[in-house]
Amino acid sequence: MITKYFTEILVRLDPLSGGKTARVFLSLLPPRQRNQIKLRTEFISANQPNEPIIKVTYKDGKVVEVNPAKLSVADAVEEFDRQSRKLLLKERIEA
Repeated sequence: MITKYFTEILVRLDPLSGGKTARVFLSLLPPRQRNQIKLRTEFISANQPNEPIIKVTYKDGKVVEVNPAKLSVADAVEEFDRQSRKLLLKERIEA
C-alpha cells in the first residue's frame, strides 16, 4: 500500500462485530508513516446509527472513503492505492 501521500486517516469501526477489514488496514500502515499521518480511530457500538468507515485524506486534498463492512482488505487497499498512484505519476512527471 502506498501511504506516502496520506495526510489524515479516520477509521470508524465496531470492534465487537466484525471490523476485520479496518483492523487489518491499520496494521498495514508502516510504523514510520504512523507518526507523519494524523490518525483518528472511533469506536461505535451496534446500536449507534454511525456506519463503519475508512476515510483517507491525501496531500492534494482529495478524500477517499470506503465502507470496510462491504469491502475486503485487498479491495480497500486498491481503492486507496488508485489515488496514490495518480499522485506518484504526477510527482514523476513534474520532476
